[in-house]
Amino acid sequence: MKCWAEYPAGSEARTKNFVSEVEAAQLQPQLEWVNRQKESGLFEYAPLQKVGDAVKNDPVGVAKDAAKVVVGGVTAKTRAGLCTTGLGCTVGGWMATFGMSEMVEGGSGLYNRYNGVNAAGDNPLRWGFNQVLPAGWGNVAFDGVNFGVAVLALKAPVSLNIGVADGLNRPVSMFGVTVPRVDNVNLLPFIKQPWPYSTTQGALLLGVGSKGAAVVNDVRQAVGDQK
Repeated sequence: MKCWAEYPAGSEARTKNFVSEVEAAQLQPQLEWVNRQKESGLFEYAPLQKVGDAVKNDPVGVAKDAAKVVVGGVTAKTRAGLCTTGLGCTVGGWMATFGMSEMVEGGSGLYNRYNGVNAAGDNPLRWGFNQVLPAGWGNVAFDGVNFGVAVLALKAPVSLNIGVADGLNRPVSMFGVTVPRVDNVNLLPFIKQPWPYSTTQGALLLGVGSKGAAVVNDVRQAVGDQK
């Protein structure tokens, strides 16, 4: 037996099993009985059950929100590596801001899903843009700035990563060598070995491309809303 809220939003099963507030009010004796059982320790909705239901109802949505937390954290962390020049610090500061805002969006989205709320997470920076610009154009500005920062970050000078195997047990160059970020290599966590050839560049270009596509979609939607 399932509660209607356990079915995916908009599904036929959810509609079929939906119980309105009016219907629920007519079930007061039954609800009181359930509450008495809960007081004795029965019918407890355990945290793991909440997580399981969230994943079962919308696994793609959960994965996207989790990815926002991870990608946002990585983006924010990248800021320190870029702060070797004035341009790098400026770009890095924006990256940290966007990254932390994306982490908040992903984390709040996961929290909503955990509590059975079918609502997107809150992105404070995107919200700010939408407060000061006309409807629809806040998203354009947010994703546009994010795209521009990502492009500038490709050329921002960073310390050359060489990996501990090639650098006398030092993951970065000991001679202060810097290279554009797009020409550098990422290092694997903990073992500090370089990523396979060209995967760093592929990941960076994929990120820039996805941000550019978001801008195009935002513009189309904003223009469409004005018609």
